[in-house]
Amino acid sequence: MTKTMVNSSAKLSYQWVCAIMMLFTTLKTATAVVVLDMVQVGNLGNPVDLAGGNFGSVNYEYQIGKYPITIAQYAEFLNAVAANDIYALYDANLATNLNIVGIKQNGATGSYSYSVQDNSGYSGNRPITYINWWRACRFTNWMANGQPTGAQDSKTTEDGTYTLSGAVSGNAKPINSINPNTGKTPLYYIAREDEWYKAAYYNAQSQTYTRFATQSNEIPGNVISSKPNQVNYINPESLMCTTQSTELLTGVVNYLTDVGAFTASASYYGTYDQCGNVWEVGSC
Repeated sequence: MTKTMVNSSAKLSYQWVCAIMMLFTTLKTATAVVVLDMVQVGNLGNPVDLAGGNFGSVNYEYQIGKYPITIAQYAEFLNAVAANDIYALYDANLATNLNIVGIKQNGATGSYSYSVQDNSGYSGNRPITYINWWRACRFTNWMANGQPTGAQDSKTTEDGTYTLSGAVSGNAKPINSINPNTGKTPLYYIAREDEWYKAAYYNAQSQTYTRFATQSNEIPGNVISSKPNQVNYINPESLMCTTQSTELLTGVVNYLTDVGAFTASASYYGTYDQCGNVWEVGSC
């Protein structure tokens, strides 16, 4: 599955699922090929969400991605570092699963290139899927290192925000206090649980948390439009968002929507798609 089912009674637990949304906090916006739109999250020392597992309190300002990382952005990453994809940053499902098709791997080992695919329209502005924690960390390191081009090594993907040194399993790695490639505090890292949760659900004006990341406590609709409180998910009538049909055509129909497509359904801080589109970290 590549869509989030909205849980009408509670928010799902914070966990990695095979298709995730990556959101990154940073001190300033990137200036290289991949530019991440960021929003500022302030309101220091907000209370925890007592009804939602005591998450969400953050006592510092930070920035977080306005949108999920897109297929086109991840393709730029692959083309920069995955000519010889020794750490499996690419998943072949990205070219074969027509529910989420987005990137094709071309050529042979040592000279791989990657192209964004059409799938019921251009796929580049849709969220990337089939991303595990290790791929997310390597993308983050690449961003933190200034988006270099070259082999997957300590200067590109294996060090930076996280020291991975070839690891593809085991315990999660801590954030480095200093990026060894820049000698400075890492600019990018995967959002911490409370940071993600606050950006999604907290409303500083009312000083309360909403049930959904659309500034609403009502179960969202799923019509692509400028109407408020709409997300990409299977609605209570079992209608798929992009087809408005109850039939789930596994591996045949594209079910992703462009990031930010639901223009009136941002969180209080201005993030999009923290509910819906793909199963993710800290879903609705």
